[in-house]
Amino acid sequence: WDGSKVTMKEWYLLTELQKQRFITEYMAELKEQYNYAVEVMGIDYLRALNLFSVYSNDATINMPSTKIIDKMLNGQGKTHIKSGS
Repeated sequence: WDGSKVTMKEWYLLTELQKQRFITEYMAELKEQYNYAVEVMGIDYLRALNLFSVYSNDATINMPSTKIIDKMLNGQGKTHIKSGS
């Protein structure tokens, strides 16, 4: 599973169902990889990623969507994943 290949530029190429599945699969990946049982409101993350994708600038448009999810999780105190700058 390598969700890091889906950047914010490519986020809108996914259907809403694919986006929801992506978020769910990434949460499962975090649990497996870091032993974090993370529970999130998937629809809130979907909306946030959609908005971030729309308003991304040149510096952030090529960021992996997983990196944005990590930043949201860290900001909510749900994880302490370091995913680079």
